[in-house]
Amino acid sequence: MKLGRIYAYWPEIIGADYANKALPVALKTRPVNKKNSQQKYDIEVTLCLITYSAYALPLSYQKERILGRIEHLFGERIVTDIKITQNHTFQKASTANKSTRISFANQEEINEMLKNITDEGLRERLEQFGQSLYQSART
Repeated sequence: MKLGRIYAYWPEIIGADYANKALPVALKTRPVNKKNSQQKYDIEVTLCLITYSAYALPLSYQKERILGRIEHLFGERIVTDIKITQNHTFQKASTANKSTRISFANQEEINEMLKNITDEGLRERLEQFGQSLYQSART
């Protein structure tokens, strides 16, 4: 749900200049051992973005601004880091005709079906397959 909310407010979070040049694709969590605390573990949440290679460096300089805007949106610091990935499939998808893109609801359905797949390569291929099925159904 948090990724859906980030995705819904993405243009406000990242700014109009980068809204169609970088996309949030996942929230990854990992436990971190806490020192000097009664709680044994804390959870770190990383927001994973894909972008054009030309925008990866400028976006990395804006990580704190993006984290601050997400914190403002949720009222608390739920995302602790941002991982920016340069992805050639994003470049192809973002330059494709907008009418062939799948809806946010379809993408959420795909994400829900694939949430338990731990093999990253398999997950990416299945996600691409699901997207192409929804795209072909629209045409």
